[in-house]
Amino acid sequence: MQNNDEGKLTPFNIEDELDNMELVYQYIRLSFAENNSEAITSAIGKSIRSVGLRKIAQKTGLQETGLHKSFSGDRNPRLDTVIAVLNEMGFDLTIKKNKNFANAKTKAETRKTPRKTPVVENHPQAII
Repeated sequence: MQNNDEGKLTPFNIEDELDNMELVYQYIRLSFAENNSEAITSAIGKSIRSVGLRKIAQKTGLQETGLHKSFSGDRNPRLDTVIAVLNEMGFDLTIKKNKNFANAKTKAETRKTPRKTPVVENHPQAII
């Protein structure tokens, strides 16, 4: 709850607070830190509404009603939809290693004689 101009309490609406893209970025980034798909889709949906549902729909070629339903927080939007929306808002979807990485193994890594690790050199996103 927050106070309005007359001093009365009104429900807090995060969409009213997301008044610049840096705040939108931080809000979505923090939702990803929760590792909860409902929180992520809800945060993206609220961000879409603060940026402009119609604007995002037009720029991505997606339907407004579909965007609203997909990012209401109780649905799982398609990955290509998530990428398109984040891209239109100026964000990339990236991954990073977490605490489980040290123990993660591929089938090849569990063999007695592991294969040589291939070197990825000419890929535009390769980190060498």
